[in-house]
Amino acid sequence: MPKLIIANAYELYEFNILSLTPDQINAMYFYNLRFLWLLEPGDAILLPKNPNKDFLTYFANIKNIDLSSLHLVILNDNHPVVCSAALSNPNLIAQLKTIMSNPSAWHIEACYFNSKVLALSEKLHLTINSAWKKFIAEDLVRTANSKVEFRKVAERLSIPIAEGSICLTQESLIASIKELLKITGQVIIKQNYNTSGKGNIGVTFSEEQQFVGVAKTMILNADSSIDELATQIWAAYINSYNTLLILEVYYPNKGTFTAQLWIGSQGEEPEVLNFSEIRMQKNWIGVLLAPHLLSSDNINELLACSKHLAKNLQMQGYRGYICCDAILTKEDKILFTEMNARPGGETNAYILARQIFGKGYENKMVVLTYDGLKTTSFIEIYKKLKAENLLLNKINNTGVVLLTVDDVYTKQLEYLVAAPNLEKAYALEKKVNTL
Repeated sequence: MPKLIIANAYELYEFNILSLTPDQINAMYFYNLRFLWLLEPGDAILLPKNPNKDFLTYFANIKNIDLSSLHLVILNDNHPVVCSAALSNPNLIAQLKTIMSNPSAWHIEACYFNSKVLALSEKLHLTINSAWKKFIAEDLVRTANSKVEFRKVAERLSIPIAEGSICLTQESLIASIKELLKITGQVIIKQNYNTSGKGNIGVTFSEEQQFVGVAKTMILNADSSIDELATQIWAAYINSYNTLLILEVYYPNKGTFTAQLWIGSQGEEPEVLNFSEIRMQKNWIGVLLAPHLLSSDNINELLACSKHLAKNLQMQGYRGYICCDAILTKEDKILFTEMNARPGGETNAYILARQIFGKGYENKMVVLTYDGLKTTSFIEIYKKLKAENLLLNKINNTGVVLLTVDDVYTKQLEYLVAAPNLEKAYALEKKVNTL
C-alpha cells in the first residue's frame, strides 16, 4: 500500500511556524531528508527543496531502489518548509491527485496528522478509519505529544516517572522548585511543547553537574533567590503556546533510552520496532541500536511500559509511530521522561538496518548513528570514505552509510556505522570524525 510522507513534526512544537529563522528552516529541511529512507517503490514524499542528485543516486544504490519508482514532490519557493499552509495549494493537490490516481490504495503518514492533513486526505479521496479521523479532528495528536498529558497518563497507568509537578502559575513554580530540590538537589524544568531539549532548563546546587538535553543550566548558591530565578524562567519560557511549565526531579543517570512502536488498528497488537540508547553529548547526536547498558529486566520494563502507553493511545484511536523515552538511574531504575506520537530520530537508521541486515540484526551486530558533522560536499566526503575503505561492505556488514547529507543549506551530515561489536563500531566512528 503506497504512502505519502508529510514530515511536518516541527508544527507540533512551534507556536509561530511563519516566524522561523533561516537556520530553523534549514534544520527542518535536514530533518525532512531523513524520511527518504522510509520510502518504498511507489511512495511519495513532500520536500521543500530537491535533494543533492549525487546523494539521491547513492541513496538508491544503498537501498536498492529505482529512483524513478519514487515521487519526490518539491514545494520549492512556494513554501520554505513542509507545513500545513502548503497543503491547501491547488497545484500541489492536482499534482498529488495525478500521482495517487487510485486513492483507495494510498494512505498518508504524517508526523503531525492535523486538521489540514485530514482536509488534504479528504480532497484526495483517501479512506480514513472513523476512530482515527475523530482523533485527528479533536487535535489529539498534539495532545499526545504534550509533556503534561504524558505525566497524567503515566501516573494513571503506573508508569515509573520522576517526582514532579505541573506548574500553572509562577507561584506554583517557586513552591515546587523549593520542594523538589530537596530530593536530589537538581530539577529540570520543561515547556509543555518543545523538542530536542530546547525548552528544558536544568537547575542545580552543584557546579559540577552536567545536564544533557537542556537548553540552559542555572546554578544556585547560598546567595541565590529561587523566587527571582523562577520569575526569570517564567518570563522567558511562558508564551501563548506554552502556558505552563513542568517541573521534575533530575536523577543522575547512566543513559537515556527510547522504544519505538507502530500502532495499527484496534485489535492489532502494537509492534515494537526497535529500542535504542540515545547518544548524548550536550544534546542528541544519534542512537545505538540496541542499547548495551540495559539488563534483561531493564529491557523488559522499558518495552512493557512502552506497550502499555501505546495501547492506551490505540484505544483512543491513534494510528502511527510512538516513541517512549526513559533514563536508567545510577541505581539501575527505569524512569520514563516523555512520549512522542511521531517517528523518532532513529527511524531512518532502523528502517535501513532492518532492510540491509535483516530481522534480528541487533542481536548479532552493532549499529550506531552520528549526527552533526560539517560538510561542504557530498562527493568530497564520499570519496574520502571510499579512499579510506570505510564505506559499508555488504559482504561482512561492516562500514559507514551516509544517512543524511545537506551540503547546501545546513552543510552537515548524519551517518550510520555497522560493525560486529561495539569496540569496532567506535573505532570506525573515530576514523570518520577525524577525516
